[in-house]
Amino acid sequence: MKRRDAFRLIPLTFAGIGSLARYAAALENCTCSKQSGEQIPPALMYQKKVLDMLEWVRKNQSENILESAYAIARTIRNGGNFWLNWDQGHSTNAELFPGRNGVPKFINHGYNIQKARNGDLLMACRILSQEGYDDLAEKDIFVIGSPSPWSGDAIGFEDITKDIQQSKFRPYSDIWIETNITTICAVIKITGMHAPIVPVS
Repeated sequence: MKRRDAFRLIPLTFAGIGSLARYAAALENCTCSKQSGEQIPPALMYQKKVLDMLEWVRKNQSENILESAYAIARTIRNGGNFWLNWDQGHSTNAELFPGRNGVPKFINHGYNIQKARNGDLLMACRILSQEGYDDLAEKDIFVIGSPSPWSGDAIGFEDITKDIQQSKFRPYSDIWIETNITTICAVIKITGMHAPIVPVS
């Protein structure tokens, strides 16, 4: 990132920190807590759920994330390809593309079975075609996996269609990063609604 661009982001950074501080203060001052048995105010429910999920990942998955970073670095150092089939807000590369500031050029989006070779690394949560899974079984590809709601790896996969149930990265993964995401994905339950709302994927 260019230095002048970084300076432009400083006000946004402080604004974000301020928002988190206000959120924390609101929770601190709120009389409704799990200990008291009362509900968190609806305006803060989603933020609390997301922060709880991220905190769980930080406490329980930091070692796997660090090992993943080392594995990626080793692969690049040894001349291998780094394939990224990671779901970033319902897309794999809409937010990362050539020429965008801060985008490393060593990322190959998706997974190309014709170009993938032994010694490569795939970081993936977005499901592959059957040919892709077959290719992983045949080649010596290091896999960093994580669940997505539309995979057979997520909690509650038993309730989804058989073809998606079979789409799993965990059996191929050398490192697994758990997020506790579910196939329903939505996390807020509202009285009178039959299904939860507001996904976290």
